This record gives sequence, structure tokens and C-alpha cells, in this order.
Amino acid sequence: MESPMEIEVLLFAALKEALGDGRITVELEPGATGRDLRRHLDGRYPRWKTLFAASRLAQGVEFLDEEAPLDPREPVAVIPPVSGGAPEPGEGS
Repeated sequence: MESPMEIEVLLFAALKEALGDGRITVELEPGATGRDLRRHLDGRYPRWKTLFAASRLAQGVEFLDEEAPLDPREPVAVIPPVSGGAPEPGEGS
């Protein structure tokens, strides 16, 4: 039996604030997918399940196909929905 793979998970915006850290490490079975990572995060942080569900996963410079195996050599970014944009006219400089 293969040993678990460690995946570094990078958190941003509301998730980073909620969990108090921008970086966590999780252990998953070899060949685990983005969907497996979501299940793990939901179980580990049930309070934030809705926010994880609304977030996109990315590895490298691309969003993940959540059915494809994760690469343990690359961190996975969990990118929650964000709002904002340009200031209203007359605001800021």
C-alpha cells in the first residue's frame, strides 16, 4: 500500500481570514482528485463547507479538472468568490 501524498493548499481572501492561515497541508491517498480534496476540506472544516463549495481550485496556472489526479509537487490554490473592482468615480485617486 502506498503512503499518503501531502498536498499543500493555499487559501485566499475569506478562507484565509476564516482559517487564520494562508497555507495548510493535507494528506490524501495517491491518485486523489480535486473532488477528493474538497471532500477532505469539507470534513476537516465543516463550518466553511459552503465557502469551499463556491470556491475554484487551481494548480499551477490553471483551474483544475476536479476529476483529474492532483500533482503532489504543486500547491493547490483554493480561490473563493471575491467582489470588488474599480472605485466609483470621484473615489480614491
